[in-house]
Amino acid sequence: MPSTVYLSTVQQYLTRYGMTTYIILGNIGLLLNIAIFIWPAYRRNPCSIYILAASFCGLIGLNISAVPVVYALDNTNPVTASLFFCQFQFYSRHSFNQMMRTYFIFACIDRYAISSNNVRIRSFSQYRTTIYIIICIPIFWLLLSIFPVMLRSLENGKCQGKPGSPSIILSVYISIVVGVVPLISMIIFGILMLKNLKNIRARVQPTGISSVIKYGLHKRDRDMMRMLLIETMCYITTTAPLSISLIYQAATQTVKKGNDQQRIELFITYFTGTFLIYFNNSLSFWIYIMVSRSFRLELKNVFLKCYELIAGKQIQINTLSTT
Repeated sequence: MPSTVYLSTVQQYLTRYGMTTYIILGNIGLLLNIAIFIWPAYRRNPCSIYILAASFCGLIGLNISAVPVVYALDNTNPVTASLFFCQFQFYSRHSFNQMMRTYFIFACIDRYAISSNNVRIRSFSQYRTTIYIIICIPIFWLLLSIFPVMLRSLENGKCQGKPGSPSIILSVYISIVVGVVPLISMIIFGILMLKNLKNIRARVQPTGISSVIKYGLHKRDRDMMRMLLIETMCYITTTAPLSISLIYQAATQTVKKGNDQQRIELFITYFTGTFLIYFNNSLSFWIYIMVSRSFRLELKNVFLKCYELIAGKQIQINTLSTT
């Protein structure tokens, strides 16, 4: 018996246990992200506002995207039973997941801007500018997401692109907006952030006072840059396979394939386009808590504040040195 017949069993185990685990941990982490980034220490920081918005959209996107996949293991999936649910679920998950990715890109841009030696570039990192962008991003994606919805339909009990040219166009669109553009943007601004950090470390004055203070990059700012750089690498790792898979599908759509090859490609499509891509939504909190001491301290303060409210006792809240 060909080993490919076991791929469906592997897929079920990945969905039932793997996705269930990261849905639970992702929800916990994203809720704690939101609790931390509305903390006064972060509330006026432009990068924190982007991460807060990304966490909110990521929370919605994770549940809209991943929960129906797990639910469908033992129940009838409304997404594959109704054209309305097929298109509405895709519209919702695509909109919110793209909002999350776009907010994260702007968080990277903000960290690049604030670490720049150029005054005009640093001026991008302002509260008013951030609020304007925060408002515009949802409008942009809620409108643009109408286009790919029109290319989807129910075909043979599957919610997918319409046969022929619409399916190819949809694959190209997804590979561009989910893969190519975010990946290139994150790589570019990740490299620019690293370059600016290197320049900042080199600008140490004879008095021993680093220009980190001169240019406003305090401990929390530097921690945020590290957090975003690690998250960027994780995003590239979890998203690049999807782009490759989609490009391959579009290029080989008219090629006749055997049963084993079809099973393998279906599993790859599931792993790259469902398991890995939604796994990315659940990572941010766990990356931040491992990378940043200031983030761990703020998490501790959130718990202390909650205990203070419940117990009715005054507790000393620890603060982080800014240098």
